[in-house]
Amino acid sequence: MDTTNLGEPRFLFRFYFRISCSLIVVLFVLIAPPVFGFQLQTPLDKVGVDNVTIMKSDIIVRTNSVREKNVLIALTADKELAVIAQRKSDLMAERGEFAHTLTGGITAWSLMKLYNYNYLHADENLAVHFLTSREVVEAWIASPSHKANLLNSNFTSIGVGISQGAYEGSSGYFIVQLFVTPFPSIN
Repeated sequence: MDTTNLGEPRFLFRFYFRISCSLIVVLFVLIAPPVFGFQLQTPLDKVGVDNVTIMKSDIIVRTNSVREKNVLIALTADKELAVIAQRKSDLMAERGEFAHTLTGGITAWSLMKLYNYNYLHADENLAVHFLTSREVVEAWIASPSHKANLLNSNFTSIGVGISQGAYEGSSGYFIVQLFVTPFPSIN
């Protein structure tokens, strides 16, 4: 680095400008989520190490792409439903179980009831041991029952949960995709 011009006003301006911009970014990351009511990407939103990249948002985008190719409306991401999907994937990961009905009779539907989430129609897709969001959605498309859920015209909302755990002796990711038609709002 050439230090001969360090005291020059132009250099000092660039130096302080870069520091100011960095501080603004740091403050935005720390302050904006609670102030503006949004969440930054968390480890549960993007689960991945090395060549593993499974993102909730990517699963939703890919699911909606499949629906749009089949002339269906895009599903709306539902925060409450995502909490339920996350709880179901957490339970599967904690218990090392991969099933629509977990030990003790826990299902997506029983969790919806527990969380007071009311719906007209609901269904669930599950996946385990995939490395990318693309692979997950492609596997669901290849399965007639999972594809039927993806293309069900009754569904209007989606929630996705991803958790890391072990299943059948191997570490992996548990993915839960919930579809619903919520009860209409009564005003």
